[in-house]
Amino acid sequence: MVLRWTEDYEKHLGEAPWRSAFLEDVTAMEGREFAFSSLHSPPDGNESGASRCGDPRVRFTVFRSFWAELPDDGSNPAPRNKSTFSSDMPTFTTDGRTAKVAEILAGGGRPSHDHHEQVSGGGGSGEAVWWARDSNRQWRIRGRVFVLGHDIAGDTEEASSVRRALLSRMRIVKEDDKHPWSWETEMTAAFGQLPPAQRGRFLAPPPGQATDIPWDHDKYKLWAEVHDLHDPLARENFRVVVIVPEEVEMLDMKGGRLHYYKFDNGAQTWSHEECWP
Repeated sequence: MVLRWTEDYEKHLGEAPWRSAFLEDVTAMEGREFAFSSLHSPPDGNESGASRCGDPRVRFTVFRSFWAELPDDGSNPAPRNKSTFSSDMPTFTTDGRTAKVAEILAGGGRPSHDHHEQVSGGGGSGEAVWWARDSNRQWRIRGRVFVLGHDIAGDTEEASSVRRALLSRMRIVKEDDKHPWSWETEMTAAFGQLPPAQRGRFLAPPPGQATDIPWDHDKYKLWAEVHDLHDPLARENFRVVVIVPEEVEMLDMKGGRLHYYKFDNGAQTWSHEECWP
């Protein structure tokens, strides 16, 4: 599926006021790791106390780019979309078989028994935290979280809902009628951004499965490298996760201030409040 200029993207959305400072901190970091939290819902009938609302789950992952802004570093062998859009939505990549993907999909309101069949979806809350050691600043980004898989360009209700949510926060950099922007191309480029050894992890046995359980050695591979950008099993398991920010906090330990930003969906603008840390 490609985007034509009749699509419901946001033509006049301004750049987030926190964006440049955030990118300055992230690009200066030795690595781009950050902590991402989601809510894990207990199985039906096993709720007790705080677990009725879900238990927090936190893990470290790697910031890849803002959505639609993959870096052009020359090492990505995949075809690329033109630089048509920009956004303020952080992304990371993961395996569709991991618990965090099920948690994100559950946050979108689908019954838990549907998650094994669902690929793209989500829309529930999540939070990401970065610590920029050089600048002594902490960034917290809270918002709705979406999973994108190989069906993102399809006609399912879930894929369409994800596309609408992301389009509403994508800004036009340059319209190009000759080279329409493609969801499939963007997903393949995100896969190609990973080195072959990291792509190979999507061929491994299911994450979280006990090692003493027999697994299909013909289907799954350990320590594999994937050079085919359309490897069927690797692409089946590959996911891009996009955080649509609604609230951003920047704690400046050197300046002694907490900067709080909140997005107004109606006005399509960010408010800013300076607070004591």
